[in-house]
Amino acid sequence: MRGKVILTLAAALILAVACTTAVAAADGWLRTNSGALVWITGLQAGDSATWTGGHNGQDRADGQGSMQYYSKGKLAYAYDGTMKNGKYNGTGTMNWAGGHSYSGDYVDGVRVGKGTMRWASGNVYEGDWANGAANGKGLIKFPNGNSFEGDFANGQMNGKGVYRFANGYRYEGDVVDGAFHGYGVAYDPSGKVVQKGRWQNGKFVG
Repeated sequence: MRGKVILTLAAALILAVACTTAVAAADGWLRTNSGALVWITGLQAGDSATWTGGHNGQDRADGQGSMQYYSKGKLAYAYDGTMKNGKYNGTGTMNWAGGHSYSGDYVDGVRVGKGTMRWASGNVYEGDWANGAANGKGLIKFPNGNSFEGDFANGQMNGKGVYRFANGYRYEGDVVDGAFHGYGVAYDPSGKVVQKGRWQNGKFVG
């Protein structure tokens, strides 16, 4: 059955819901054009930044504002939101030069809380974040019409959830590191069970 083949192939998908823009050189403080200090991950010699908001008594960016960070003379990303003690804190929006964007919560410069990540590829994740990656409950939508809603851990589908296919098929059950693994049930568009039992590394094993 074509539906079963599609389920098996798609089950092997591994989703790393995180966003990396470059290999980190070093982390450190950078003084912006306004004189305020901002904390930069992957700071390199010659990098620069602008900041439109205020600063605290330690000259660190504080409050609402906009920051643009330039690496090797080119815009790497832009942030609009709140800063506290020179780091992203509260709610903000980050837009990377590569076309990715994140809107949501930050704690000490890290994505923590609720937020939405959009990739240039068309993938969209909305849900819980911790340690800068998808952790908790969330929903990921793919440009081909497929989607997964359920548990995430360390940036991947981990736990239990529902994977829906654009053709109407769906899988409900366990997922491990992005693959159907454990107990799960596959349904056809009419709701009829087509596969029920154990799955291993994205394959139905009975």
